[in-house]
Amino acid sequence: MKYKSTVIVVVYNHADTVESCLRSVFSNANSKECEIIVHDDCSTDGSRKIIEDTMAEWQGPFTLIFPRENRHSKGEEFGIEILAQADGETIFMIEGDDRWDFDEDRTSVMSEYLLSDGTLSMVFTDTKKVDWNTKQVSWLLPQVLKGRVSALDLSRVNYSFMLLGACCFRNKPINFPKEFFACKYRDVWFPMLWSVHGDAAYVDRGGQLVYNYTGKGLRSGASNQQHALDKLSLGCLLLSYFINIGDLSAAQNNLWRFNGAAQIIRNKEKVGS
Repeated sequence: MKYKSTVIVVVYNHADTVESCLRSVFSNANSKECEIIVHDDCSTDGSRKIIEDTMAEWQGPFTLIFPRENRHSKGEEFGIEILAQADGETIFMIEGDDRWDFDEDRTSVMSEYLLSDGTLSMVFTDTKKVDWNTKQVSWLLPQVLKGRVSALDLSRVNYSFMLLGACCFRNKPINFPKEFFACKYRDVWFPMLWSVHGDAAYVDRGGQLVYNYTGKGLRSGASNQQHALDKLSLGCLLLSYFINIGDLSAAQNNLWRFNGAAQIIRNKEKVGS
């Protein structure tokens, strides 16, 4: 590996926030130890020009990926391709509408914590959600996860609100199964898939991810019923994956996912009947 860390920034129509996002990365990364990879999925709001102008100020290595067509709309999973390009010992991922709330080299703090313990596959911090519509602020990470999470618990998806932007992963080869590519909630899979390389640990310093909820995201406009259907799909795909790898205990551990989603759909059907 050439660098201590790689920061991957994924952008789509984030003209209002991408400069803030990138500058937060600059404030939290050592340009001599960190590379930045920015992927803009053919934004139509001027995001690319902002990215080019802002990245020109970064003193370290960086790569800009500007596809000619929107790859998400074509169902392409470009994230795995970007991960394969990462040349850091650790990997961070953040979306262009979020930022890091810390100014003391978050990437070094989290990377050093991770790399100093060979039994860890990843580390993570809390996430502060800022609702741009209501101005409400909330903290997402459950208190029970503010410690060490075993590889077994990761493998059984015994976690929640470990948002990708709050995580630092060891750069290791990962087998992404077919169920992952069929899922709309792909973020959920990352801690589970990294469990093959060890435990996870909460880092109580290094700041936190600031998740800006604007209501303009790809999933924000979906109805409650659509969200329920997507969660049912997630449960089915996880069940399929666990059965395929022969982990029936993990499959049973995730049966609860069907209950809440199914109830929402049943209530919707009653209203419509």
